[in-house]
Amino acid sequence: MRRMSTDESILGAVPEFFGIDLMLKARPSTEGSERFIYVEASREDRDQQGEIVLAKALQDSVDHFTRFGVVDLDHKSMPSVARQYGIESPEEWAIGQPTEVRFDGGTTFVKAQLYSGDTPMAARANMVWDRLTKLKPAARYYASVGGSVLAKAIRIDPKTGDKIPVVTKTRWNNLALTTSPVCQHLE
Repeated sequence: MRRMSTDESILGAVPEFFGIDLMLKARPSTEGSERFIYVEASREDRDQQGEIVLAKALQDSVDHFTRFGVVDLDHKSMPSVARQYGIESPEEWAIGQPTEVRFDGGTTFVKAQLYSGDTPMAARANMVWDRLTKLKPAARYYASVGGSVLAKAIRIDPKTGDKIPVVTKTRWNNLALTTSPVCQHLE
């Protein structure tokens, strides 16, 4: 797997589902006629459920993610989430697939290729691309990682003494783009 260069990194619940929303925008790019987005996918901070997902947990699952993972909107291509929303065709919410992942300390960066074409299966990917490249100002999409929790531990907050659940092992299979992240306290 090719490592992304620094300038490529983002500038400027069902069987234990996890999700982390970040407040950093997706950045579009093209390589020939192929469309890509670059996102900071996660950071080792407490998420909206009060958990921390370790970068090591994602790193240990990166081969699964790059081989089988899906990029979608609001995790709606995941069967468990689709059932929640009454979505009959969850595959229509998929907009692309991951191509590369880079780790920098506790931060995870993803490069993903967006689907293209004039088929209904590419309609949402085309909408995302247009919102990122044709609107002024560009739409904001934020990242949310998702998958199954395979193992957890407890970390004690040294300042408060609170117990913090820490996800130590995952089956990472989803990266969602969202326009309204749940976690609002991150930069």
